[in-house]
Amino acid sequence: MKIKEVENQTGITSHNIRFYEKEQLIFPQRNPVNGYREYTDADVKLLNRIKLLRILDISVSDIRECIQGRKNLSDVYRNTGAAYRRF
Repeated sequence: MKIKEVENQTGITSHNIRFYEKEQLIFPQRNPVNGYREYTDADVKLLNRIKLLRILDISVSDIRECIQGRKNLSDVYRNTGAAYRRF
């Protein structure tokens, strides 16, 4: 599916979708004929997870580390929450 369809399904702007690609959170395939990005249902599912994590104030770098398997999401969330408990 094209980026506009993904934007409609996720509520994430095309600008942010491209940003997440640049930040190596998603990896859409390119159509070899026209070079357009082609998104799968798995990409949409991942974008919805990213959206939720951003709502929870998880940083893009922490999300990337979790996707790459370098960090555990529960530890990241616990550390993020700890910052709020100080106030």
